[in-house]
Amino acid sequence: MVDTKQTKTIGEHAVAAELARHGWAPALTRDGLERTDILAVQLGGDRTMVEVQVKSARGSGPRLSWPLGEKSQQPSLHRHEWFVMVAIDDDLSAPLRYFVVPRDHVAAAAWIQHMDWLTTPGIPAGTRNAGPERSRVPLPTFGRYEDA
Repeated sequence: MVDTKQTKTIGEHAVAAELARHGWAPALTRDGLERTDILAVQLGGDRTMVEVQVKSARGSGPRLSWPLGEKSQQPSLHRHEWFVMVAIDDDLSAPLRYFVVPRDHVAAAAWIQHMDWLTTPGIPAGTRNAGPERSRVPLPTFGRYEDA
C-alpha cells in the first residue's frame, strides 16, 4: 500500500527543487496553510510571487488520477495561484511528470470530469451518487499542461 504522506512529500519537494532550478526562490509552507504548499518569488526582474498547490498521485498510465475535493475546486483569488500536478510512476526509477495548471482550470476540469462521470451512458440508475467533492481527474485531462 502506498503511503499518501510520502507521496505528498515527494511531490512538494520535487516541485520546490524544479522551481529553484528555473530561477525561483521557493519556500515550503507549514501544513495547514490553506490553498498553498509553496510560496515562490521569481529572482531578478519584477520579483513576481506565486502560490503553488501541489497534488501528487502514484500510478502508471492514463488511469492515474488526482482526487480534487471541494478546496481544490475553489476559484482563484488572484492570477498568481497555480497547481502543479505531480505524477509519480509505480516504477520509481521513471522520471516524475509535472503539469502546471492555473487554479481556475483545475476547478473547471474537476467539475467537467464529475459531470462526465455522472452522465456516462449505460450505468444503472442510482449507482452514481457521489457529489463533485469526490471528483477525480485523470492524467490525460492535464496532458497539454505538462512541463508548462
